[in-house]
Amino acid sequence: MMQALAERAMLVFQQQVEGPLPDRLTKFRRVLLQDGSSFALHDDLKYSLPGRFKAYCPAAV
Repeated sequence: MMQALAERAMLVFQQQVEGPLPDRLTKFRRVLLQDGSSFALHDDLKYSLPGRFKAYCPAAV
């Protein structure tokens, strides 16, 4: 679903741009999306892999 959504968004963007895509965008063949989610780890890892939510999950990636 995310791939289809991103492809549709790029198609709409391309149609809004007059002419071909700018050179700075043509070098991208694949765009990977990351939603910002984090995964909780064992609390003993909180010093080497600190999470955003210190009270709830002190260690996360």
